Amino acid sequence: MRYTVGVTAAPKKGQATLSLVLMIGGIASAVVIGIALVSVSMIGSGFGADAQQRARTAAMAGIEDGALRFARNPGDSATYTLTTGSTEADVVLYPNTPSAGFSAVYSEAAAGFRTVRLYAVYSIDPETQVTTLVSLETQ
Repeated sequence: MRYTVGVTAAPKKGQATLSLVLMIGGIASAVVIGIALVSVSMIGSGFGADAQQRARTAAMAGIEDGALRFARNPGDSATYTLTTGSTEADVVLYPNTPSAGFSAVYSEAAAGFRTVRLYAVYSIDPETQVTTLVSLETQ
C-alpha cells in the first residue's frame, strides 16, 4: 500500500489585506501632506501681510516726519534714517520740488522681504508754514 500525502495551497488571504492597508496608508499620507502644505502657506501669507503692514507704517511715518521738518524749515534738504520700533525708514527731503512753494518727501522702509516706497508732495504756505498734502504715491 502506498500512502500519498497531498499538499494543497492555502488561499492567499494576506495579499488582499496588504493591498488594502497600503492603499489606505497612501490616501492618509496624501491628506496629511496636503493639510500641512495649506497650513504652511497660510502661515507664510500671514507673516507676509504683517511685514507689509510694518513696512508701510514705517514709510508713512517717514513721510509725516518729513512734513513736520518742512513745516519747521521749508528749505530743509536732508537724507536721514527714521527708526520706528524695529523698522527703519530712509527719508529724503526735496525742497522746492516739483516747483517753488512745494516740497517732496521720499520714504523707503523694509520689513522682512517686503519693501514699501512712498513719495509725497506737500504745498507749503509761505506765511503760516502750514504743509498740505498734495499727492501721495506708492512707487
